[in-house]
Amino acid sequence: MTACARTVLKTSGNENCDKSDSLLLATFGSLEARLQRISDSLEKTVPAKENVPDDRDEWVMVVNDKADPQNPVARCYMTLTNVLGANQNLDGTSLGESFEVEGGQNAPVFLTIAPFECFDKSKAHRAQGLLWQAISNFCVLRNVDYVIGSLAFDSRYPAAHALELSYLYHFCRAQSGVHLRAAHGVTMDIMPEEAIKPDEAFSSLPPMLRYCLRVGAKVADNAVVDRASNETRVFLLFPAKKIVG
Repeated sequence: MTACARTVLKTSGNENCDKSDSLLLATFGSLEARLQRISDSLEKTVPAKENVPDDRDEWVMVVNDKADPQNPVARCYMTLTNVLGANQNLDGTSLGESFEVEGGQNAPVFLTIAPFECFDKSKAHRAQGLLWQAISNFCVLRNVDYVIGSLAFDSRYPAAHALELSYLYHFCRAQSGVHLRAAHGVTMDIMPEEAIKPDEAFSSLPPMLRYCLRVGAKVADNAVVDRASNETRVFLLFPAKKIVG
């Protein structure tokens, strides 16, 4: 499965995790995905936020090659959060964004996943699939209800992707159940619904985003402009059973 987190090719850092909490969750050939709880001493890539609920739990999923275990192939940061009651805020997530959560379900469990970081380009495709398999297994272990991730359009100007964003707004938001709204977002309602031909608009979406929508993802009510990386980021909400299935 290739889904809601974009892939970033970069050089691995020297961050440390508590290896005593390492749990093997998936394997593919010589690759293995291990879950590690982030230690208190780990320097976070996401700044700490005030008023973060006590039920927030931070993890990192790391893919290693057994032939070279000292050099990670890929990793993904994750935050597990219990939102107690409806219409609460989801804050301090691995996505670096706060969300307003609307929905009638009591105490849903959310897993937010940061963009995948791949350090070995030649193994990136296999590593992505393995990460998603491991995330699926984690959802079962921790009774996750919803998974939140993101995809980015390569412009900080939403109007540059007016058709795609407007299509997502009018046709791909949740009509029932849980709704997400980024606390610092911008509207995706750029074009009127009647001006959009759904089939043509869907075809213009990036392949990974089309795949996400086909397997049941819904988009948040708005997007976030990331000026530092020159991107407009769309957030996706998966019922966990869609990933597990």
